Amino acid sequence: MFELARSEFIRYQKWAFAIAVLLLAIFAFVNKIKPLLENSVAQSALVNLSYFGASLLFGVLQMAMHKRTNHWTYLVHRPISPAKIYFALCGAGVVLLFIALGLPWLIAMLGLDIFSETLVETRHYLHVAFLVFNAILVFLIGNLIVLNASYAIVGLLILLVIIYVPISSSILMQFLPVISLIFGLLYLNMKSFQPDLSRYLKQPFSLVLLSIPLSFALWFLLLMISTTSLYHLPKFIAGTHPDNNPVDNTYRYIWQYDESELPEYILQDVNTPLANNMIQQAKLAKVDYISTDFWPFPRKNQLYVDDLQYALTHKKTHSMWQFSHKDMVLVGVSKSTGKRVGVLGQQGFVESLEKVTAQDRFKTVPFLLGESHFMTRTKIYQVNFNEKSLSNKFSLTQGEFFIGIPKIHDNYIAVATNQHILLFDRSSYRDEYQQIQPDYRVPHPVSYETLNAINAYKLADGYLFHYFGTRHFGFDRPGAQMFYVKLSGETLYVGGREFTSFSHPAWIRHGLFVFSPVLWGAQNILFDYLEPDIGWLSYAEIREINFPQQAITVAIVLHLISFFGVIIMCRRHRMAPAQVATWVSLCLFLGLPGLLTCIFLNPLRVEKKPITPSAESLAVI
Repeated sequence: MFELARSEFIRYQKWAFAIAVLLLAIFAFVNKIKPLLENSVAQSALVNLSYFGASLLFGVLQMAMHKRTNHWTYLVHRPISPAKIYFALCGAGVVLLFIALGLPWLIAMLGLDIFSETLVETRHYLHVAFLVFNAILVFLIGNLIVLNASYAIVGLLILLVIIYVPISSSILMQFLPVISLIFGLLYLNMKSFQPDLSRYLKQPFSLVLLSIPLSFALWFLLLMISTTSLYHLPKFIAGTHPDNNPVDNTYRYIWQYDESELPEYILQDVNTPLANNMIQQAKLAKVDYISTDFWPFPRKNQLYVDDLQYALTHKKTHSMWQFSHKDMVLVGVSKSTGKRVGVLGQQGFVESLEKVTAQDRFKTVPFLLGESHFMTRTKIYQVNFNEKSLSNKFSLTQGEFFIGIPKIHDNYIAVATNQHILLFDRSSYRDEYQQIQPDYRVPHPVSYETLNAINAYKLADGYLFHYFGTRHFGFDRPGAQMFYVKLSGETLYVGGREFTSFSHPAWIRHGLFVFSPVLWGAQNILFDYLEPDIGWLSYAEIREINFPQQAITVAIVLHLISFFGVIIMCRRHRMAPAQVATWVSLCLFLGLPGLLTCIFLNPLRVEKKPITPSAESLAVI
């Protein structure tokens, strides 16, 4: 076994070391242009695509080379079990992946940590481990694509969505999913590594491990194909699609109006002097879009690629201030000399880390904003680097917290909380010598969790706020409301409307629920558990939802089709009782994606069992 692993390692070692040297050269070049650890969306996407693409290619190539004629027979007929043979090949592959992809990052981190004042902490090294674990995951999927008889295995790449979409709330929840999936794939690969690669897996546990993630992938694919082929494409061809023929009193109908004309449509049934006044003023008003997106605030020891901003950079003093998750303070480094110039805690500047006290440390990780501001959930701070002072710019009252970061507009700076939209004066926000109070504090008409979008109209005597969204009045209840905010700060309700008609039928609007209610619920519960603040539904919220009757009816019909379809599949393939019970249970839970998984994980043609000659026939011969 060891000799086989050693032989496999030697086979690819030159490629692994060549890639490692190339990556080190790229990292050194990038670090000359900008800080290597200053993440961006483009850099993160490029790293992930290159790492995972290379891992997938290597996983497929490694097993495809062994699968060639005569090579496979020579490999599997060694005097050790198939599981040990695969474990030797896989172990060599994992070591090669670490050398090619993980070692360059580790060397770069150690170099920055030892030979520079760049802030390198445990979370930076954890990112290397997380990247390598995901590369191993994709490598194992590549192995399984070759070893398994089904071509649908490529759909297991959907597992990366489960790992990367939610920003986990702890280190444990960051690594637990990927490590668990690696062990699951190792088991599937060892079961698939058999002399006859044309044989499909039949063990119930293997079927469950394959079916659930494949159903997740087929679920989205089914939604895209069915809605496009059965609804969108025919309607576009016939010229009756709602996007080209908007229906009155639907949410999509509002996009037919310019922003200046929209209040007239929203308030068309409101016949009051105030509404008429707002309609006329809105035609000449300047309109700004105010974001109500929920920003997940940084958590302690999160992976550095999740940081919104790398550091506070002060041009006049040529200093850069990074937040240390280990010490919970900002650490300053001179860009000219590369040496540390001080520490910034929540009570102000400190000479060095050795003099930092417990009172200086922040309780939570702040958002870094621009050149001199940063914020926590309840406070906005401003730093005066010239005079070495820190001021508490603004604090929220108890029970209120920010759900987003300040956004700069022409006439004001807007920031959303869980209760209000706050508008600050731009010059006061930038003034280093004064605290600020919002010029306008506009209460949300609905829960911040259902807020979608806000348009602010700058009027001659105040502002007109237009709230609208697909869940404004609740689940599947789109609507819009308008409020007039006077210069004095007083807020008056102008009017609104609920859109009671829909552009698309219920099975289109709620397609994911229709095709698999269990997968829809499981996705929301899982992602809500991993990242509870982003808007996924909890189990309690799911229980309160009332879907349209059409969506429920179609979901039941598809479930029945799936049930009877899997029964036919089981009888056609003459499956063993354990397989029948497994597939029936999976289809009862997963619905139509479960049936499609059953089809893809079984041969298209019925396997004919060889006829064993009887004693009588042998006697005749």
